[in-house]
Amino acid sequence: MMAGWFYFLVRPLFVVNSFKKMFDYQTLYDALLEAKAGVWVELLPSQLAQAFDTTQHGDLVRWQATIQQVPELTPSQQILDSDAVQIGCAEDVSMGEKNQLE
Repeated sequence: MMAGWFYFLVRPLFVVNSFKKMFDYQTLYDALLEAKAGVWVELLPSQLAQAFDTTQHGDLVRWQATIQQVPELTPSQQILDSDAVQIGCAEDVSMGEKNQLE
């Protein structure tokens, strides 16, 4: 089930640009600017480019392709204001989707 949680965090960030997968962090940058954390908007692009450089990480393209194959899931609930964050529940995933995630 961990793959499902990973999906909710990472899948929305992927954008297809030609044949290359890349990350779209504009929403993050906008939130940082709104939170008066603009210094991060200046620092992150170069750090992220280095972190996700396919010449330094031979498996990155394979990992991106794997993430793209994760089924799109819609959580029934998002509880972010309690002691334990909860996004969705086990019933949100069909047996076929569970098998695909495994």
